[in-house]
Amino acid sequence: MKTFKIMKNLIRLSLLLVLAFISSGCSWLGFGEEEIPSTHIVNMTITSRDDTNSGRLMYILVRNVTRKAFVSEKYDDVSKRVFADPPDSSVLVQKAIIPGKSLQLTFDDKRKDIAVYCFFSNPGKFWNTYIPFNPEKDSHYIELGDHQIQLVE
Repeated sequence: MKTFKIMKNLIRLSLLLVLAFISSGCSWLGFGEEEIPSTHIVNMTITSRDDTNSGRLMYILVRNVTRKAFVSEKYDDVSKRVFADPPDSSVLVQKAIIPGKSLQLTFDDKRKDIAVYCFFSNPGKFWNTYIPFNPEKDSHYIELGDHQIQLVE
């Protein structure tokens, strides 16, 4: 009889341990949910034509932004971020590009949506582009026309 109670208690204890193990996501063995890294490195290639910005040097800015902010931003307001002092914390990259040349950028998008802005001397309708965060995508290709930007997927 005493042996039966001991066995019964051992079975209960075993079941509790199994349930605890399962509910913890099997983390004791290294299984379960993967830890999401805090960084997400992105490679971006920007190509320009000889006639981009009428052949004149121009600046490119990459920054974290929400879709809501992106659609309401005006060219003049964003252009102030290029040389802001102190630097704007949302800015990830700012570079000059020479028409006819390509630019390779590598940066951490901080696992957030980004936007790319091109400061043409005579900006057209498409002077910026929005790129929603996608953990599966770590490279982007952008082509610059005379006074416009195009995201190529």
